Amino acid sequence: MGHYISGIVAKVDSVREFASSARLHPPALLTNGLGFLPLSDDHLDSLFTVQGPFDNSMTYMSDALKTALSEMSAGGPVAFIETEYFGGQGAQGATVYDHGQCVFGPITNDAGAISAAMKLLGVTAAPGQHDEFEAVGFCRHRNNEDWIDEATQNQQAE
Repeated sequence: MGHYISGIVAKVDSVREFASSARLHPPALLTNGLGFLPLSDDHLDSLFTVQGPFDNSMTYMSDALKTALSEMSAGGPVAFIETEYFGGQGAQGATVYDHGQCVFGPITNDAGAISAAMKLLGVTAAPGQHDEFEAVGFCRHRNNEDWIDEATQNQQAE
């Protein structure tokens, strides 16, 4: 079974504000007061009609996305994460911006990039948890569609 997610992680209020201003679905709630805004190819294409050059270190890392992350990070750290695994093979990538500056990545590796990024957002793995990837809750769903469904259902229940 595969694991394919990509999107923005930050304090939930920051991600909600970005999602609302961009007229996107709501973010899903993670631990530590964080929110995850899953972004597909279509979402990124509609958000950034002119994306500029892409940084080959991550699949979706365009100049336009870097600018958006930089602007969002004025109030605190913001990460962009992506995974692409199938049958235990694949990679994950992450970058973190804080106060307008890139402070981590972008980096892609077979494991650990997202956990390192989550540490910079204040996540700590508790005893019994494998790493910060698990601690924040990224094991709950394996694709963006399921994350979006969860977020939409939670918003409707409020």
